[in-house]
Amino acid sequence: MAGVRLFLDGTREGGRPFAPSSTVLYFRTPDIRLTRRELAGRGVRFDDEPHLIAAMEDHDLWMTFFRDPDGNTLALMMEAPKGFTP
Repeated sequence: MAGVRLFLDGTREGGRPFAPSSTVLYFRTPDIRLTRRELAGRGVRFDDEPHLIAAMEDHDLWMTFFRDPDGNTLALMMEAPKGFTP
């Protein structure tokens, strides 16, 4: 995660597990097609195909979403050149 330290705790006070939240972790990738294919080959099940989220002035933002074993939403994101098609 490029030097980012992240702490996740699986239980809350009283030993009850946390419910999945609406927080999403986004993983930037230079090639969303390749990364998705590699993760799918390792058994990751995606909720959708890579799709355009926002057309920015100088690039397009593409994402695809998946879930961890606890049901938390994760995403791959790619800041693609204009005109990119997966």
